[in-house]
Amino acid sequence: MSKLEQPNQENSTSVNYNKNFSLKKVNQFIKFFFKKVNKIYLFLLGVLAVSVWWVNYGSRGTADLVKANIQPGLVVLQQDLNKYQGVTDTKLDSSKPKRNYGSTGTLTVQADSWIGSLIKFDLSDIPLNALIEEAKLELFLVSTNDSGSFTLKIYKMLRPWLENEANWTKATKNVVWGSEGANKIGVDREGIPLSQGRVSSVKTWYQFDLTSAVQEWVIYPNKNFGVLLRGDDSSAIEFRFASANYSDKSLRPRLVIKWSGQTLIPTFTPIPTLTTLPTVTSTVPSISPTSYFSPTPSPLPSPSPYPTDVGIRPEFNNVKTWVYQLSSYQPNNTLDQIKRNNFDLVVVDLARDGMSNYFTNQEITSLKNSGKIVLAYFEIGALENYRPEWNIVNSQAPDLLLGSVSGWPDERYVKYWDEQWWNLVVKNRVDQALRAGFDGAYMDMIVTYEEIAANAAGTNREDLARKMVDLIARVSQYAKSINPNFKMAIFKLGKFS
Repeated sequence: MSKLEQPNQENSTSVNYNKNFSLKKVNQFIKFFFKKVNKIYLFLLGVLAVSVWWVNYGSRGTADLVKANIQPGLVVLQQDLNKYQGVTDTKLDSSKPKRNYGSTGTLTVQADSWIGSLIKFDLSDIPLNALIEEAKLELFLVSTNDSGSFTLKIYKMLRPWLENEANWTKATKNVVWGSEGANKIGVDREGIPLSQGRVSSVKTWYQFDLTSAVQEWVIYPNKNFGVLLRGDDSSAIEFRFASANYSDKSLRPRLVIKWSGQTLIPTFTPIPTLTTLPTVTSTVPSISPTSYFSPTPSPLPSPSPYPTDVGIRPEFNNVKTWVYQLSSYQPNNTLDQIKRNNFDLVVVDLARDGMSNYFTNQEITSLKNSGKIVLAYFEIGALENYRPEWNIVNSQAPDLLLGSVSGWPDERYVKYWDEQWWNLVVKNRVDQALRAGFDGAYMDMIVTYEEIAANAAGTNREDLARKMVDLIARVSQYAKSINPNFKMAIFKLGKFS
């Protein structure tokens, strides 16, 4: 987010190297393999290995992007501008939970989240499957009820709502929100904001980057439920933005969309022959859980649309050298040092601090432009207590948490087969990887299926393995529905799969 007059772009990011690597997850996996090599465990490992190949290359074949030429364009969507009538918006107010505000002139957001607002733009005039280069939501701050500032966060909505029926308790006249105020993560809205930033000065335009969401909505119009405007500070100040019904039509919300002269049409190529996975030379830094530092919240820019022209990079199956780093990015918390080294593939955390200070699309694209495949690291079988999802899970679904990971008291195994785990954590992590422009995901803690009690899901070890396979496949299917080129990676026994 930035004021329209002064766009605020984050600086680029970096890395330190150390060959004395003690990566906990790889060690755990190797120890597990050699400790329990027998027929059943070899079978389970085989299931996982084949499944990872399958979700990348199997069943329906690999997905490619076919580019077709269209007329490039730039459009400003604003209610009543050029006869456009596609904006719907309303306010959700906890002090009057049954009242609908669909016809009011302002969209109010209270800093402590007791008041939020919804807004949606009809995108039917955008060419189907257009390659979106940029999409900016612009809001005009009309007034406040006190002096001060707050952080405005923009969340993608996950369910339909009606402008003249939605209120604090209901999405429509007959459908209640999962949590009042459209606040049920994974049901009403996403848990990670599309964009965010500080808002203070009245009579000012503020701009928020929604490129990734608009790209998805253009490809999949049935997923366009708009966004939720929400605050997260302790102040009770009300911030009032012009709505689609504001008297001065020139100050109504705007969505400025720019697209290129190409369209994205996913197609599938035949299934390739399964070949031996490449051996990888690992050059990696030492990792310490105490090296994470306090996050500095910053706006979340949206990514450049895929695919991106990035020069010469190796094919995924031809990776020879790679680097893996989860903390201590240098210099100054950037990716500059790793960018200057000659690795085929790079694995970095979603966030530079391991928390919520996420790497931006600009930073990841710059790293890709140095000739590297870039994968996002995240866990799918455990959760550390410093991750941004910890408080969400601990408050909304504490039963997801199982026992501590041996040797890592800040980390807990989870019920990875539970739908809430997908809704609250995994889907949001995949969305963040897509938003930042990563080439794919490096998924960790798949060994949870082996390390928790065999009856943890009320079944047996083989069923736990199959449930992990199902989760991996689900991640792949979801990611590739948005970016068909998205890759999946698991490192085991010296090889990528």
